[in-house]
Amino acid sequence: ILAAKRAHLETATLLAANWAGQSYTLAVSGVTSASAVEVLPALSTTEEQLEALQAANLQDGGQADGSITLTAFGDVPVIDLPIRVIVRGDLY
Repeated sequence: ILAAKRAHLETATLLAANWAGQSYTLAVSGVTSASAVEVLPALSTTEEQLEALQAANLQDGGQADGSITLTAFGDVPVIDLPIRVIVRGDLY
């Protein structure tokens, strides 16, 4: 039986200036191409940031060792957005 790895949490900010079209690639330690990843608003998120995050309608844009890509299917954010990234260790 394989023991599950522990999940870990990272905080990051999606900088408005770093969007490449509708995509944003973010370095996240411990991520692999097969990791289960959750992206949530940061605890410090303001109402304005939450509205921008919701308007962006962010979806999984893929991932690789050490990074995730988010795709905005709505409005690309024009303000910086603080997020939490949970890299799940219980799924392979």
